[in-house]
Amino acid sequence: PNAFAEAVIALYRDEANWARLARNGRRLVADNFSEFANRAALLRVLESAGVLPLDVYVKYCQTAEPLPLPDPDTSAPIDVSIIIPVHNQWRLTRACLNSVALACLATGLQCEVILADDCSTDETASAASLFPGLRIVRQEVNQGFLRNCNAAAARASGRMLLFLSNDTVVMP
Repeated sequence: PNAFAEAVIALYRDEANWARLARNGRRLVADNFSEFANRAALLRVLESAGVLPLDVYVKYCQTAEPLPLPDPDTSAPIDVSIIIPVHNQWRLTRACLNSVALACLATGLQCEVILADDCSTDETASAASLFPGLRIVRQEVNQGFLRNCNAAAARASGRMLLFLSNDTVVMP
């Protein structure tokens, strides 16, 4: 008990650690107990029970307000960089990003989501302002699919890379 009390006192005196723990605690509560977290948990239960209709879920992801994406703690290593190469097709991209947000919630993984934008001219250009936590790697000149993917991968921080087509809807 004395060693524990001393550790708590030392933590209290370490402003940077205290701020990091407070930030992580707020994230933990939001990831597990917010309305968004409850919705994601319900979708996972419905999907695991085999009663979540795919067409209903896809439509939900297409029409839902943009959901916050994982915003990894910079002090911890990132486990997975999810890279989504795009060129226009905002409707598909929006559904993909919403589904990724729902699937990543409360997984315990540190994820980052990178939109590899290969010179889109549609609403994709405003994706970063719509989806909190989204990282954008935008090409100045159209690079084509493979070069666009490689440019985003070069800026990824994750130990693993996961490439998703923007027409993918990730199930809960």
